[in-house]
Amino acid sequence: MGRSLVKAVLAHGDKCTAVGRTFEHTIKQMEGWHENCLGALCDVRVRETVDAVIKRTIQHFGGFDIISM
Repeated sequence: MGRSLVKAVLAHGDKCTAVGRTFEHTIKQMEGWHENCLGALCDVRVRETVDAVIKRTIQHFGGFDIISM
Protein backbone atom coordinates (compact mmCIF):
# COMPACT_ATOMS: atom_id res chain seq x y z
CA MET A 1 0.00 0.00 0.00
CA GLY A 2 2.84 2.38 0.80
CA ARG A 3 4.46 2.09 -2.63
CA SER A 4 1.12 2.70 -4.32
CA LEU A 5 0.62 5.83 -2.25
CA VAL A 6 4.12 7.09 -3.10
CA LYS A 7 3.54 6.42 -6.82
CA ALA A 8 0.22 8.30 -6.72
CA VAL A 9 1.76 11.27 -4.90
CA LEU A 10 4.63 11.48 -7.39
CA ALA A 11 2.28 11.05 -10.36
CA HIS A 12 0.46 14.19 -9.17
CA GLY A 13 3.74 16.11 -9.15
CA ASP A 14 3.98 16.31 -5.37
CA LYS A 15 7.02 15.60 -3.21
CA CYS A 16 7.17 12.87 -0.60
CA THR A 17 9.33 10.97 1.82
CA ALA A 18 9.05 7.21 1.33
CA VAL A 19 9.74 5.45 4.63
CA GLY A 20 10.71 1.80 4.77
CA ARG A 21 10.82 -0.45 7.80
CA THR A 22 14.29 -0.71 9.28
CA PHE A 23 14.03 -4.48 9.71
CA GLU A 24 12.86 -5.12 6.13
CA HIS A 25 14.75 -2.60 3.97
CA THR A 26 18.10 -0.91 3.56
CA ILE A 27 18.60 2.79 2.94
CA LYS A 28 20.00 1.86 -0.49
CA GLN A 29 16.64 0.29 -1.40
CA MET A 30 14.78 3.44 -0.34
CA GLU A 31 16.91 5.92 -2.27
CA GLY A 32 16.84 6.91 -5.93
CA TRP A 33 13.15 6.28 -6.66
CA HIS A 34 12.42 9.74 -8.02
CA GLU A 35 13.88 13.25 -7.82
CA ASN A 36 10.86 14.38 -5.73
CA CYS A 37 11.09 11.43 -3.34
CA LEU A 38 13.29 11.29 -0.26
CA GLY A 39 14.01 7.75 0.94
CA ALA A 40 14.27 7.00 4.64
CA LEU A 41 14.06 4.19 7.18
CA CYS A 42 12.10 4.13 10.42
CA ASP A 43 10.81 1.85 13.15
CA VAL A 44 7.56 3.43 14.36
CA ARG A 45 8.05 1.73 17.74
CA VAL A 46 11.21 3.79 18.31
CA ARG A 47 10.36 7.46 18.78
CA GLU A 48 13.88 8.62 17.87
CA THR A 49 13.68 7.08 14.39
CA VAL A 50 10.31 8.74 13.75
CA ASP A 51 11.72 12.08 14.92
CA ALA A 52 14.77 11.63 12.68
CA VAL A 53 12.60 11.06 9.59
CA ILE A 54 10.47 14.11 10.39
CA LYS A 55 13.56 16.30 10.89
CA ARG A 56 15.21 14.99 7.72
CA THR A 57 12.04 15.66 5.71
CA ILE A 58 11.80 19.22 7.01
CA GLN A 59 15.48 19.78 6.29
CA HIS A 60 15.18 18.36 2.76
CA PHE A 61 11.82 19.82 1.66
CA GLY A 62 11.40 22.73 4.09
CA GLY A 63 8.31 21.21 5.74
CA PHE A 64 5.46 18.80 5.13
CA ASP A 65 1.69 18.82 4.86
CA ILE A 66 0.59 15.23 5.58
CA ILE A 67 1.87 12.20 7.46
CA SER A 68 0.33 8.85 6.49
CA MET A 69 1.08 5.55 8.19
